[in-house]
Amino acid sequence: MSSPRRRIVRPAPQANPTAQQRQRRTQTLRNRMVQERTALGRWMSRLKRAFHAVEKLQQRVARLDRRLLGGTLMARVIEVVVSPKGESTVQTKGYAGADCLQASKYLEQALGVASTDRKTGEFFLTKQAEQHVQQ
Repeated sequence: MSSPRRRIVRPAPQANPTAQQRQRRTQTLRNRMVQERTALGRWMSRLKRAFHAVEKLQQRVARLDRRLLGGTLMARVIEVVVSPKGESTVQTKGYAGADCLQASKYLEQALGVASTDRKTGEFFLTKQAEQHVQQ
């Protein structure tokens, strides 16, 4: 035998809530908004602290980089100039010592045989000498 189905009877929603019910609903919404704003304020202060901590760490890393590279951070650039005749020149900037030769080696191989090789003043600087000069 099967059991009879139960019918759930719910009261019909009221068409117009009373003024007291509207006031109560408004007050609960206001309370909830205040709670959410305080929670947001807490998260914002945490976020600010975290952001400042990241900024400090980035500044520390930049200082250490400058100390390791000898005072100033110089951008490392490889400049390739091709003349209308088809001749090309490769110039490195920001490299100390023989590092420039390593950096431009793949370009020189791709461009072909070098007709002349002229070294700039940066080539003759060693990393330690560069540190003393810049300090």
